[in-house]
Amino acid sequence: FPANEDTMAREVEVLERDWGVTDRASADETLDWVLTEGHRMDYVSQMEGFEADAEGIADVAEADRTAWLCDNFYVTESEAENYMYWYNPFAEKGEAAISAWDYSRAMSNLGFFYLAGYYTVTESLDRSLEAAKAIQQTYGSWDEFIASYLEGYYAWAGDEAENRDSIYEGLKGSAFNPYAVDWNLELKKTW
Repeated sequence: FPANEDTMAREVEVLERDWGVTDRASADETLDWVLTEGHRMDYVSQMEGFEADAEGIADVAEADRTAWLCDNFYVTESEAENYMYWYNPFAEKGEAAISAWDYSRAMSNLGFFYLAGYYTVTESLDRSLEAAKAIQQTYGSWDEFIASYLEGYYAWAGDEAENRDSIYEGLKGSAFNPYAVDWNLELKKTW
Protein backbone atom coordinates (compact mmCIF):
# COMPACT_ATOMS: atom_id res chain seq x y z
CA PHE A 1 0.00 0.00 0.00
CA PRO A 2 1.16 3.56 -0.51
CA ALA A 3 2.09 5.41 2.67
CA ASN A 4 -0.64 8.05 2.49
CA GLU A 5 -3.48 9.37 4.64
CA ASP A 6 -6.05 6.86 3.35
CA THR A 7 -3.77 3.92 4.05
CA MET A 8 -2.85 5.34 7.44
CA ALA A 9 -6.52 5.67 8.44
CA ARG A 10 -7.26 2.11 7.30
CA GLU A 11 -4.26 0.62 9.12
CA VAL A 12 -4.99 2.56 12.33
CA GLU A 13 -8.52 1.13 12.28
CA VAL A 14 -7.45 -2.44 11.49
CA LEU A 15 -4.65 -2.46 14.08
CA GLU A 16 -7.00 -1.23 16.79
CA ARG A 17 -9.72 -3.72 15.85
CA ASP A 18 -7.50 -6.78 15.37
CA TRP A 19 -4.62 -6.16 17.76
CA GLY A 20 -5.69 -3.45 20.23
CA VAL A 21 -2.84 -1.29 18.91
CA THR A 22 -3.63 2.41 19.19
CA ASP A 23 -0.23 4.10 19.44
CA ARG A 24 3.52 3.56 19.49
CA ALA A 25 3.54 2.10 23.00
CA SER A 26 0.89 -0.52 22.22
CA ALA A 27 2.64 -1.30 18.90
CA ASP A 28 5.90 -1.92 20.81
CA GLU A 29 4.08 -4.07 23.37
CA THR A 30 2.34 -6.12 20.67
CA LEU A 31 5.54 -6.63 18.70
CA ASP A 32 7.39 -7.70 21.84
CA TRP A 33 4.63 -10.18 22.70
CA VAL A 34 4.57 -11.71 19.20
CA LEU A 35 8.36 -12.04 19.09
CA THR A 36 8.90 -13.36 22.62
CA GLU A 37 5.71 -15.32 23.32
CA GLY A 38 3.05 -15.13 20.65
CA HIS A 39 0.62 -17.95 20.16
CA ARG A 40 3.41 -20.49 20.42
CA MET A 41 3.69 -20.19 24.22
CA ASP A 42 0.08 -21.30 24.76
CA TYR A 43 0.70 -24.11 22.29
CA VAL A 44 3.90 -25.19 24.06
CA SER A 45 2.21 -25.01 27.47
CA GLN A 46 -0.71 -27.09 26.28
CA MET A 47 1.48 -29.72 24.62
CA GLU A 48 3.78 -29.91 27.66
CA GLY A 49 0.68 -30.37 29.81
CA PHE A 50 -0.18 -33.48 27.80
CA GLU A 51 3.33 -34.79 28.39
CA ALA A 52 3.36 -33.98 32.11
CA ASP A 53 0.48 -36.23 33.05
CA ALA A 54 1.51 -39.30 35.08
CA GLU A 55 1.27 -41.34 31.91
CA GLY A 56 2.11 -38.60 29.43
CA ILE A 57 0.92 -38.61 25.87
CA ALA A 58 4.35 -39.69 24.67
CA ASP A 59 3.94 -42.92 26.70
CA VAL A 60 0.64 -43.77 25.01
CA ALA A 61 0.53 -45.69 21.73
CA GLU A 62 -0.33 -43.30 18.93
CA ALA A 63 -3.46 -45.29 18.02
CA ASP A 64 -4.73 -44.86 21.61
CA ARG A 65 -3.93 -41.18 22.09
CA THR A 66 -7.29 -39.76 21.01
CA ALA A 67 -9.14 -41.91 23.56
CA TRP A 68 -6.47 -41.11 26.18
CA LEU A 69 -6.97 -37.37 25.62
CA CYS A 70 -10.75 -37.74 25.91
CA ASP A 71 -10.43 -39.74 29.13
CA ASN A 72 -7.81 -37.55 30.82
CA PHE A 73 -8.63 -34.03 29.63
CA TYR A 74 -12.39 -34.10 29.16
CA VAL A 75 -12.29 -33.02 25.55
CA THR A 76 -14.51 -34.15 22.72
CA GLU A 77 -13.23 -36.65 20.19
CA SER A 78 -12.98 -33.90 17.59
CA GLU A 79 -10.93 -31.74 19.96
CA ALA A 80 -8.72 -34.71 20.81
CA GLU A 81 -8.08 -35.33 17.11
CA ASN A 82 -7.02 -31.68 16.73
CA TYR A 83 -4.66 -32.00 19.69
CA MET A 84 -3.20 -35.13 18.14
CA TYR A 85 -2.64 -33.23 14.90
CA TRP A 86 -0.83 -30.48 16.85
CA TYR A 87 1.11 -32.76 19.15
CA ASN A 88 3.08 -34.64 16.51
CA PRO A 89 4.90 -31.54 15.14
CA PHE A 90 5.52 -30.40 18.72
CA ALA A 91 7.07 -33.74 19.65
CA GLU A 92 9.44 -33.38 16.72
CA LYS A 93 10.24 -29.64 16.74
CA GLY A 94 9.03 -28.11 20.00
CA GLU A 95 8.27 -24.39 19.82
CA ALA A 96 9.61 -24.14 16.26
CA ALA A 97 6.70 -26.31 15.09
CA ILE A 98 4.46 -23.23 14.95
CA SER A 99 6.64 -20.19 15.72
CA ALA A 100 6.81 -19.15 12.05
CA TRP A 101 3.17 -18.08 12.41
CA ASP A 102 4.20 -15.59 15.10
CA TYR A 103 7.29 -14.47 13.21
CA SER A 104 5.35 -13.83 10.02
CA ARG A 105 2.73 -11.86 11.95
CA ALA A 106 5.51 -9.78 13.49
CA MET A 107 6.89 -9.03 10.03
CA SER A 108 3.45 -8.06 8.72
CA ASN A 109 2.75 -5.90 11.73
CA LEU A 110 6.02 -4.04 11.28
CA GLY A 111 4.84 -2.94 7.86
CA PHE A 112 1.42 -2.04 9.23
CA PHE A 113 2.98 -0.07 12.11
CA TYR A 114 4.89 1.98 9.56
CA LEU A 115 1.81 2.57 7.41
CA ALA A 116 -0.20 3.59 10.51
CA GLY A 117 2.48 6.11 11.46
CA TYR A 118 3.56 4.34 14.66
CA TYR A 119 7.06 3.49 13.34
CA THR A 120 9.29 5.27 10.88
CA VAL A 121 10.36 3.34 7.81
CA THR A 122 13.85 2.96 9.28
CA GLU A 123 12.51 1.65 12.60
CA SER A 124 10.30 -0.82 10.79
CA LEU A 125 13.16 -2.04 8.59
CA ASP A 126 15.57 -2.28 11.53
CA ARG A 127 13.15 -4.41 13.55
CA SER A 128 12.31 -6.48 10.45
CA LEU A 129 16.00 -7.25 9.99
CA GLU A 130 16.22 -8.46 13.60
CA ALA A 131 13.18 -10.69 13.13
CA ALA A 132 14.43 -12.00 9.78
CA LYS A 133 17.71 -13.04 11.38
CA ALA A 134 15.84 -14.92 14.11
CA ILE A 135 13.72 -16.63 11.47
CA GLN A 136 16.78 -17.60 9.44
CA GLN A 137 18.46 -19.07 12.52
CA THR A 138 15.37 -21.05 13.53
CA TYR A 139 14.57 -22.68 10.18
CA GLY A 140 16.76 -24.19 7.49
CA SER A 141 14.67 -23.41 4.41
CA TRP A 142 11.58 -21.71 3.06
CA ASP A 143 9.79 -25.07 3.10
CA GLU A 144 10.52 -25.53 6.84
CA PHE A 145 9.41 -21.97 7.57
CA ILE A 146 6.16 -22.32 5.61
CA ALA A 147 5.41 -25.73 7.18
CA SER A 148 5.71 -24.10 10.62
CA TYR A 149 3.62 -21.13 9.48
CA LEU A 150 0.85 -23.45 8.27
CA GLU A 151 0.92 -25.46 11.52
CA GLY A 152 0.74 -22.21 13.49
CA TYR A 153 -2.11 -20.88 11.39
CA TYR A 154 -4.03 -24.09 11.94
CA ALA A 155 -3.40 -24.00 15.70
CA TRP A 156 -4.49 -20.34 15.83
CA ALA A 157 -7.50 -20.51 13.52
CA GLY A 158 -8.64 -24.00 14.43
CA ASP A 159 -9.16 -24.67 10.73
CA GLU A 160 -7.17 -26.36 8.06
CA ALA A 161 -4.76 -23.95 6.43
CA GLU A 162 -7.46 -23.48 3.78
CA ASN A 163 -5.67 -22.88 0.53
CA ARG A 164 -2.58 -21.32 2.05
CA ASP A 165 -0.39 -24.30 1.20
CA SER A 166 -1.51 -24.20 -2.44
CA ILE A 167 -0.83 -20.46 -2.52
CA TYR A 168 2.72 -21.16 -1.39
CA GLU A 169 3.17 -23.86 -4.03
CA GLY A 170 1.71 -21.54 -6.67
CA LEU A 171 4.07 -18.72 -5.73
CA LYS A 172 7.05 -21.07 -5.89
CA GLY A 173 6.13 -21.87 -9.49
CA SER A 174 5.44 -18.31 -10.59
CA ALA A 175 7.68 -15.81 -12.33
CA PHE A 176 7.26 -13.58 -9.27
CA ASN A 177 8.43 -16.20 -6.77
CA PRO A 178 9.57 -14.42 -3.58
CA TYR A 179 10.83 -17.79 -2.29
CA ALA A 180 13.48 -17.94 -5.01
CA VAL A 181 15.62 -15.77 -2.74
CA ASP A 182 18.35 -17.95 -1.24
CA TRP A 183 17.36 -18.87 2.32
CA ASN A 184 20.98 -18.46 3.41
CA LEU A 185 21.32 -14.98 1.95
CA GLU A 186 23.41 -12.80 4.29
CA LEU A 187 20.94 -10.46 5.96
CA LYS A 188 22.42 -7.01 6.45
CA LYS A 189 21.33 -3.42 6.69
CA THR A 190 21.34 -1.62 3.32
CA TRP A 191 19.22 1.43 4.16
